[in-house]
Amino acid sequence: MAKKAWIERNKRKSETVKKYAAKRAQMKAQGDYAGLSKLPRNASPVRVVNRCSVSGRRHAYLRKFACSRLVFREAALSGLIPGDMLTRIRNAQSARLSHTHIPHSKVKESIAAILKKEGYVSDFSVDNEAHKTIQVKLKYDGRRGVIEGLKRISSPGLRQYVGATTIPRVRGGLGIAILSTSRGLMSNHQARRQNVGGELLCYVW
Repeated sequence: MAKKAWIERNKRKSETVKKYAAKRAQMKAQGDYAGLSKLPRNASPVRVVNRCSVSGRRHAYLRKFACSRLVFREAALSGLIPGDMLTRIRNAQSARLSHTHIPHSKVKESIAAILKKEGYVSDFSVDNEAHKTIQVKLKYDGRRGVIEGLKRISSPGLRQYVGATTIPRVRGGLGIAILSTSRGLMSNHQARRQNVGGELLCYVW
């Protein structure tokens, strides 16, 4: 319960800072420091501290991911970070492996389905063991991998969103972008046809 209290307290401080931001700026411009001292203590931006959005910890905070180092490490080890999937595929293809195993999540399963549909991987399957994994069978053109590049765009600390009219073209249409929309995960081509935008997860070419 303590961690929830810390997070909620920080949220209230942020709301107070936003509420008095314009007034503080005006007083500073006028040099009214006596008036500034009469404002609520939490109206000052320095009162807001960086806290992990999951655990509420303020130590070892990673700005890029908006969480503490401990939470990030647990998420990485349990395979909850989609960027881990891209790295595993990239490394397996560099080593010319026939397949790679990836910790299971619904998002990763949807990404694997899109890669298969677009012809970037041969196949994938979900192993229903104690710890579910996704087996992705890589695709090669001779000794060269079909996937030339993978790039993660959105991250927990910096979400990237695009509208239906601003969906990017990857490598002049030779690659794909994978988006998380209100209708599920889909490629940029499918999102453009359905006229929906969403969170831009990654580029594949």
